[in-house]
Amino acid sequence: MQYHVYGVPVPSANRGSMGVTALVSPSCPFPVSQLPSPNRYTLSLKVGSFRIHCLYVPPPLSTSEFMNVLSSIPSLPNTFICGDFNARLGDLTGDALVSPRGAAMARWLADRSLTVLNGPLAHGIPTWVGFRDDREMSSIIDMFLTNASLLSPRLDIASDLSLVKCL
Repeated sequence: MQYHVYGVPVPSANRGSMGVTALVSPSCPFPVSQLPSPNRYTLSLKVGSFRIHCLYVPPPLSTSEFMNVLSSIPSLPNTFICGDFNARLGDLTGDALVSPRGAAMARWLADRSLTVLNGPLAHGIPTWVGFRDDREMSSIIDMFLTNASLLSPRLDIASDLSLVKCL
């Protein structure tokens, strides 16, 4: 099954930008339903007893707008939030930098008692790799967050556009 939050049209191009899609295996043993999205950047699903919010927050948003997006996501038990935050959390994830968004996000994470799974399960593994001025650059801007207790957690980091097998 596919669930979508559609992107916005790109001017002078025959494509969209900023959409979010979740693919659910037909063999998923849990009931899956789409929940109302709290903002235009988030796709929200209920998978069994879990709430999963998938998001893409574009770089041009200000830190204030970014925090409004995060704050609109309901803080309920058994919640996972995953996606491209375009924020850097420094030591928390093993990244080299803390961005202004990342500093604000760190306070939000603490206020909501959320764990960034990248830290304990994939510390220092980049989720974005690119080249600038003939130099390889990397960062950790794609993250998995939760307030759920995990019995045997595992997180496999792959390329920015790869399919991730969860549950």
